[in-house]
Amino acid sequence: MNREVPIESAQRVPPVVEHGLLGARSRNWLIDAERWSSRLVWVSGVLLVAVVAKNAWEARSIAERARAMRCDQPIFTFGQAFVGDNIDHTFHVVNVGRQPIQISRVWTECGCTAVGIDLNGRLIEPQQSFDVPVRLALSTSEAGNMERKVIVEFADKPGHRLLLKLTGRVEPRWSWSPQLVVFDALSASQQSSRVITVTRNRDLPPATIERVDSSASWLHAEFERCSSCSDARSWRITVSTVPPLVNGRQDAVLEVQASDSPTSIGPIRVTRIVTE
Repeated sequence: MNREVPIESAQRVPPVVEHGLLGARSRNWLIDAERWSSRLVWVSGVLLVAVVAKNAWEARSIAERARAMRCDQPIFTFGQAFVGDNIDHTFHVVNVGRQPIQISRVWTECGCTAVGIDLNGRLIEPQQSFDVPVRLALSTSEAGNMERKVIVEFADKPGHRLLLKLTGRVEPRWSWSPQLVVFDALSASQQSSRVITVTRNRDLPPATIERVDSSASWLHAEFERCSSCSDARSWRITVSTVPPLVNGRQDAVLEVQASDSPTSIGPIRVTRIVTE
């Protein structure tokens, strides 16, 4: 029985593909391009993996070397000290790694801290230890909490450092009141006086004031032990203006030298204002 094919079905029959020379070359070129593209993608992926692995290995190696230098006590707390004291401490460092490490330099962040040995360029073998002797001079330091750093850098680990710290609290040997002495609204011929009370720190043995120097010719200073003060460790400094005084404002500084202090007490600041 013959069946008629609908016209719409006949139209959906795929067209005949041309198998001429031009069509074959086009197909071969497309196949080659796809193969090379796949190879390039594969090579790029391998290179990317290699770079990532190399960076990870280098980072791990640097981190391991950074941890190789170990200090048993990288932070030294000296507790309470006084202005004029010297704090001496030695940090003990050991190379716990499996490779030698060379020190490029050891430096401090301020002039009050000094390293007592030249370690620059020293090669530290595995399991070898070395000492970092440090002196912290408090002669010019202000009272309060203090932290000073010693930095050890290594030649084969740029950017990686071993950080050593000294921390503590620095107390003044003496205190004084008022902190600032002011002569206000003076005339050019006026002589006026103020009293400054200087007291020794209770945690220190007694000491005496030996000298008081003024930085200005218009200011005279005398000192004596304060017999009327409640604290027997107190001294009285009397400062007086010396006329004739120049019109306007002038500042002066008192340097007070005590028997126990390597540096002077102060500076105690004095200001006078002359208005005509």
